[in-house]
Amino acid sequence: MQRKFSGTGSTVFNTYKDLAIVMSLAEECGVPMPVTAAAKQFFQAGNTKYPGEDNQCLIKLLECITGVEVKGPI
Repeated sequence: MQRKFSGTGSTVFNTYKDLAIVMSLAEECGVPMPVTAAAKQFFQAGNTKYPGEDNQCLIKLLECITGVEVKGPI
């Protein structure tokens, strides 16, 4: 895989913002959305640790959590 984490598409901030809007509306309507809530938290962590990067930066967040680096074919 190419380890390019910015300039590839939507930023992690934009996706986090969209998830926050969705969760706000869901809460207002009384609709439980546990998986979306978990995704929002994950994107919030990515935005905090890698501000300004694209959604792909979540790969680095998972690498940090697991201690495993994602690599392309050998």
